[in-house]
Amino acid sequence: MAKISQTQEVIEIMKSKGGYSTLMNLYQTVDFTHWKTKTPDATIRRIVQDQKYFFKIRPGLWALNEFRDKLSKDVLNLIDDGNQTVDSISDIHSYNQGVLINSGNLMGFKTYIPAQDKNRKYLGEYLGDIATLSSIPLFTYETILKRIKTIDVIWFEDNVLTPFPSKVFEVENSTDFIKSLNKFNELKNFATEKVIVAPDYKKKQFQDTINWDIYKNLKSAVKFWDYDMLEQSYIQYSKAKSASVLF
Repeated sequence: MAKISQTQEVIEIMKSKGGYSTLMNLYQTVDFTHWKTKTPDATIRRIVQDQKYFFKIRPGLWALNEFRDKLSKDVLNLIDDGNQTVDSISDIHSYNQGVLINSGNLMGFKTYIPAQDKNRKYLGEYLGDIATLSSIPLFTYETILKRIKTIDVIWFEDNVLTPFPSKVFEVENSTDFIKSLNKFNELKNFATEKVIVAPDYKKKQFQDTINWDIYKNLKSAVKFWDYDMLEQSYIQYSKAKSASVLF
């Protein structure tokens, strides 16, 4: 039997998954034993950037060109074609939450999402099934917990008796940043990293809002991630995980 190329291996795996795949799924599924490379994850990323065969849907999510018109509606909704609908905005929000949950899981954190988001889907999986916590840990006063329990994604330390929030994320695809920053403000006295995830074109709006006087004690503590930065963080966490598995 003729040996198939690395690109063809990736293509066959994507076909078996309905024409698309996350980078992490490729890292975990491709048989690297006969690949003559010490950095198979980097090879995967190089392969999927070949526009002859593949196109990028979202950060960390790639599909086959031949399946572009065969993808399911929820996957098609994730393609940024400039014509976003209410459904596509919701699906993109859920996808970004899923990326952040998976990244947190990969890095060994306990992951939390709000109760109202548990039945939202990330590539066919319920977010509630991906997150590892069913409720927010009681790490502080009930009044604060009540105000922050709707934060989109929280990573909690897993090596302590009472989990403490290490990172909190708010995904802002279509609205302003006021509600997100108000939630973050409840954690201003905690050593917790705070991140806003939003399209690049919203960065100026974010900067204008974070400069309001009411957020002066929060300004230096909140980071802005556009989708490229989200992708880079996903790749970083995926590489760390794949390295621990492969080597």
